[in-house]
Amino acid sequence: MKLVVRDLTVARGGVPVLEGVGFDLAPSRALVLRGPNGSGKTTLLRTVAGLQPPLEGAIEGAGERIAYAGHSDGLKGMLSVTENLAFWARVFGTRDIAPALAGFDLEFLADRPAGSLSAGQKRRLGLARLMVTERPVWVLDEPTVSLDSASVALFAEAVRRRPSAWAPRRACCRESRPACSGSGRCWPACCRWTASSRSTGRTARSTCWRPRPGLPCGRAGALASGLLSS
Repeated sequence: MKLVVRDLTVARGGVPVLEGVGFDLAPSRALVLRGPNGSGKTTLLRTVAGLQPPLEGAIEGAGERIAYAGHSDGLKGMLSVTENLAFWARVFGTRDIAPALAGFDLEFLADRPAGSLSAGQKRRLGLARLMVTERPVWVLDEPTVSLDSASVALFAEAVRRRPSAWAPRRACCRESRPACSGSGRCWPACCRWTASSRSTGRTARSTCWRPRPGLPCGRAGALASGLLSS
């Protein structure tokens, strides 16, 4: 099932910031959003995730299928890494948190309180939280912020492998760094959209590409804001 956005107008603080946004996201595709600061990328992601209503337009194929990760990692500092993931697993009716712990190299931190983790470790735990939702659409706002290069590689490898237990069918993400697996290959394809920004008078754009097999990540470009589907 496609995720379809049609003629969307979104607002921040009651002021329209993007208008005329439209795209289709089929399975096994990603959409990366790019644009200048203040152009409305985060507002668009929050709207697609259902956290705020659009002023105009329609979003089809989303609903409760979406898992969202914004700038906050959504963690309880007094709970351990395992307890945080177990809490979200119960919320979403899943059981096995082991793939999430392993996928982001959190097993050795399993008993540590989340509040004692470094910024990068908290970000990894926040991303691991997405895995236990088992929701087919991921909406990610700057997912690799606070991650070092090794952790960015873990993120990219987790997305590339997408085990069936928590396979993301689509994801929206916003990022400004390349996301590459340990093999040096970038994930995944991107699709283009264009929308005017009323607040800045500038245009936000996303570029579309599907890297050829083995293409180094530097050739594919940097991840900005978008969606992923398997």
